[in-house]
Amino acid sequence: MSNSLNSIILRFELDFNNDTMEIFRNMPEEWIVKKKVAVDH
Repeated sequence: MSNSLNSIILRFELDFNNDTMEIFRNMPEEWIVKKKVAVDH
């Protein structure tokens, strides 16, 4: 029971990460640069 639940959660996390990467790919370049600068400082 918990084993299948873990695999569902893992699959969800992988899907979420893929969606996040898609968002970053579709972002305007200047947003990504600003975000990197904000993280560095």
